[in-house]
Amino acid sequence: MQKTADWFRMAMPITKISKPRTATRIMWAKTSCAVASFRRKHSFIVMAMRMTFILLLVAFLQVSANGFAQTVTFSGKNIPLQQVFTAIKQQTGFAVFGNNELFQHAKTISIQADKMPLHNFLDKVFEAQPLTYHIDGKTIFIHSKTPIPSNKVVAEPAATTVEQGFEITGRIYNTRNEPLPYASVQVKGTKLGALTDTKGAFVLKNVKVGDVLVVSYIGCITKEATITEDKEYFFQLADTKNQLDQVIIQGYGTTTKRSSTGNIAKVTGEEIARQNVMNPLMALQGKVPGLVITPTTGYSSGTMRVELRGRKTISDAFVSDPLYIIDGVPITTLELSGANYQSGSAGVLQAGFGGVGGGQSPFFSLDPTEIESIEVLKDADATAIYGSRGASGVILITTKRANLKSGSGFTANIQTGMRTVTRYMKMMSTQDFLQMRKQAFANDGMTPNADNAPDLMMWDSTRNVNWQKELYGNRGKSTQANVAFTGGNQIAQFRVSGQYSKEVDILSAKGANERAGVAMNVNHTSYNNKFRMNMGVNYSLTKTDSRPNPDAVNYAPNAPSIYNEVGALNFAAWPASINQTSFPFYTLEMMSEARTVFLKADMTADYNLMKGLNVKANIGYNSFNTDHFYGFPMRAQNPLYNPTGMAMTGYTNITNVVIEPQITYRRYFGKSNLQVLFGASYQSNVTKGINTIGMGFSSDDFIESVNMAQMQMATPVFGQYKYAAMFGRISYDYDNKYFLNLNGRRDGSSRFGKDNQFGNFGSVGLAWIATEEPWVKSFLPKAISMIKLRSSYGLTGSDNVGDYKYLSQWTSTVGSYQLYPYDTKTPLVNLLAVNPNYRWQVNKKFEAALSLGFLQDKLSADFIYYNERCNNQLTSFPTGIYTGFNSVVANWPANIENKGFDVLVNATLMDRDQFRWSAYFNINFNTNKLLAYPGFENSPYYAKLKIGKSLNELYLLKYTGVDPKTGEYSFQLKDKNLLTIDQSIPAGTGADDRISSIDLSPKYSGGFGSSVTWKNWDMHVAFNYRRQYQVNAYFPMNTAGAGNNLPAEMVGNVWEKEGDIKKYAKYHATEQPMYANFRVSDGYYFDTKFVRLNNVAIGYKMPGSLMKQTKLKSCRLFVQLQNMFVLTNYNGIDPEITSMTALPPAKSFTAGINLQF
Repeated sequence: MQKTADWFRMAMPITKISKPRTATRIMWAKTSCAVASFRRKHSFIVMAMRMTFILLLVAFLQVSANGFAQTVTFSGKNIPLQQVFTAIKQQTGFAVFGNNELFQHAKTISIQADKMPLHNFLDKVFEAQPLTYHIDGKTIFIHSKTPIPSNKVVAEPAATTVEQGFEITGRIYNTRNEPLPYASVQVKGTKLGALTDTKGAFVLKNVKVGDVLVVSYIGCITKEATITEDKEYFFQLADTKNQLDQVIIQGYGTTTKRSSTGNIAKVTGEEIARQNVMNPLMALQGKVPGLVITPTTGYSSGTMRVELRGRKTISDAFVSDPLYIIDGVPITTLELSGANYQSGSAGVLQAGFGGVGGGQSPFFSLDPTEIESIEVLKDADATAIYGSRGASGVILITTKRANLKSGSGFTANIQTGMRTVTRYMKMMSTQDFLQMRKQAFANDGMTPNADNAPDLMMWDSTRNVNWQKELYGNRGKSTQANVAFTGGNQIAQFRVSGQYSKEVDILSAKGANERAGVAMNVNHTSYNNKFRMNMGVNYSLTKTDSRPNPDAVNYAPNAPSIYNEVGALNFAAWPASINQTSFPFYTLEMMSEARTVFLKADMTADYNLMKGLNVKANIGYNSFNTDHFYGFPMRAQNPLYNPTGMAMTGYTNITNVVIEPQITYRRYFGKSNLQVLFGASYQSNVTKGINTIGMGFSSDDFIESVNMAQMQMATPVFGQYKYAAMFGRISYDYDNKYFLNLNGRRDGSSRFGKDNQFGNFGSVGLAWIATEEPWVKSFLPKAISMIKLRSSYGLTGSDNVGDYKYLSQWTSTVGSYQLYPYDTKTPLVNLLAVNPNYRWQVNKKFEAALSLGFLQDKLSADFIYYNERCNNQLTSFPTGIYTGFNSVVANWPANIENKGFDVLVNATLMDRDQFRWSAYFNINFNTNKLLAYPGFENSPYYAKLKIGKSLNELYLLKYTGVDPKTGEYSFQLKDKNLLTIDQSIPAGTGADDRISSIDLSPKYSGGFGSSVTWKNWDMHVAFNYRRQYQVNAYFPMNTAGAGNNLPAEMVGNVWEKEGDIKKYAKYHATEQPMYANFRVSDGYYFDTKFVRLNNVAIGYKMPGSLMKQTKLKSCRLFVQLQNMFVLTNYNGIDPEITSMTALPPAKSFTAGINLQF
């Protein structure tokens, strides 16, 4: 029998304790032993993993120490290079190799070094030389910074020599003297070409004097050189600044935007670091067209809804999140807490009670400044390599790694600032509020008294409080410090960093978010460059201490203060009818605390078996361990009711393990470049935890010790997911203008029965760079530098159906109640109807795109059309109730479509020596539609959805305004005397009056921004925007006049007498049914448009002359502003977080300094 999340959800009965001390010990002994055993097993595993990786780190650091230990002591003025090289040979044993002709261009040097690392010493030696170097094993090779043709006078070669050709050799490096393996070397206009080996070396035969070599490497500027009679050539390629040629991460490899056949969006680490966010996903807002990120609350640790290119599943029981991968290790959480499409994932709080932010995002544990880049994979060509896991898109997060580019040094970044709410909603003054309340009682013919109208009869009529400012008008503080130490040589590099962040909430009550962490990374390359290994460890600890936001921001403006003179909640100033749960501010004394330990470890080993053939292995592990405490102490309750305290705790452990061996082969022949990848993947996820409830605490001093409660209940939860796959990719390009990419994957999942566990997925991608064709160039204007056409089609799958639904599952509880034993035997009840025959859901994706470049690619534009369909949805199949269940999981032929357009524009508006100005713009239009559903009338969605409409369509009453005669809200009805809402039939059919509808999906979304650098100054601005229906904030959730304060806009716009043509209905002193009807009408929703200034970053880099005096490499002062303002037609506090009870997002201002030593 499988232990699934449902089967293992066994609740202990709530037991009334007559003798608290004795009985509590017995109960807690059982519960605490189970918890202790559970945690001991987990702690042992985690400790073993930590020790393993620490020992590996020590081993690699020891191996690398040999490379770091070589030092040179030397001093002199105007010394020839040969003399310096002799000293290097004597002190380190490293030999120097170079052509004598090279040294004719060398200059004498003056240098002073005392035990300086060899790599740093050589950098200083060659700093002002026309030469550079690279180290291969124990040899230092010297070559020119640019390919140097022979100084000899070239005689006219004999005809036979020219015809026969000759052989040349060479090496290719980057500007950090790292060899570039698999760089392309081609003789222009011919089929002659080669790829470099692992040492960056190449051999070309049958070349001729006058031929032109074209040398290119992914992410570098292409170089050309004319062949002379020289037989040896050295090339040093600089990193490209052109966005089209910069390296982007794809599934199990790298590519560039120019050569890619898929749709991959990249957000750099610099863009992320400029934003004052504790969750790196928030930095993606407005950066990637089609990616919609909506936080559920303003809490920094809270969850968010992430959706890429629309809703893809008909069931709203599953979240829309894409697959997240950090350094090759998936972040997978099994949703055991009842998360759904609307609320988003609960993240790392799968046990416990959700927290004030609806859960806790796993990315709250990841420091944004540790991220090198984030790539978002969208279409089939980019995602099919991940098979079923890529159905909703893929987000690849790459953290900063050890490399020579970072150099040796120490970096410190310190910043501090403040946070405040973005804006407030204008509410009625006390005078207007009291007049409104009097009118409400008069309209209902009621007499106010101290119980039903304390605002009129008891409270100070001159008091005027803005509860928004009172509750979340605090000026929160933020502090962040990061340090990093890097070093190494061409054999081994390391990076060690540490980070601390703290944010104080804008709530007036206690609340803060803290994160501390360390990261270590080691990169090792063998002397012959055949073996490479990289290993990284990230460890972080987060703590959140928050308070639920009270549902009181719209309370009476003359209500008494929250606290009395002794600092306790001011219950005495309220009428006796206000109990502990109706007192509006009681949540300020509740407690919500969570501590999360995050560990991520990954290791990649790559070995070159022979030229072009490599074997590789990725091994990764991550875990989240979260303790969550949610307390309802006695001080939060009215003492008149003799309350007792209650506490709820949850412990969650999430572990992911992945192992992925791979084989890659590269071959260059003629003008063709072939790359083949084959690999396998194994992933295991275990999510487990324990919920514990304690009730009847006699003192708040005991509330954090559940064994002091009079009543207790413990509920374990458990979920397990296993996944295995084989995958492959064939990439081919001809002459850098025709590109073909084939992906294939066979997936196996533990979520399907024996005969349906495996599914096959794949894709094909094609691209053509038309501007590489001579016949196209001949008629194009010079202003057009690139025309590229690409298209892709593929199948991705989904196993998003829950765990082990194909197996019979049993439980001994009904709800939270334990079944009574029968004849000393514990009874069991079946949880679900079993169907072992449901199978993989398959998504079909098509995309076509046109990419244009102008003015040597200074201006680029992409126009993208996509269409995604799924016609075998995994959902509930209705069954007769006589079977014991009303539904069973099955595949239904519901055909869902998401189609739309992306437009992206990037421009370098000006690029001068000391001034550069660039800008970007993107927009997405997505349409979601239920195309077809055979047997729709027998489906569970027949009364909820409509064919031809969006899955997010709401079917509502048609609002016709305020009736001038009655002053009540009115609607378009089929029967003028009877309003009918029948949710058992399709909306608008029969007698049902829901004839209107709105689509809650965004109509469009996107972002734009600009960057300017001038001398030592830089400034960056980023906006995001969206259009989407939201709840109309001017129409209150509760009946207007029944006690809550109302928007100031209602003053003078409310019906008072017959014949009035007003926007708002008349006031009522008690709740009215018509308001419930209004909330299911189209009048309750608002077509919202907004543009948010997401980020402004301004920096100044201190001049080099000052740096020499201070012995710093660099010093940058900066200010960063986040969420500064919103331009919107929305009438509430924030157009994204519309709930009045949710904490709104804050704007922040920080200033800091970045130092490099």
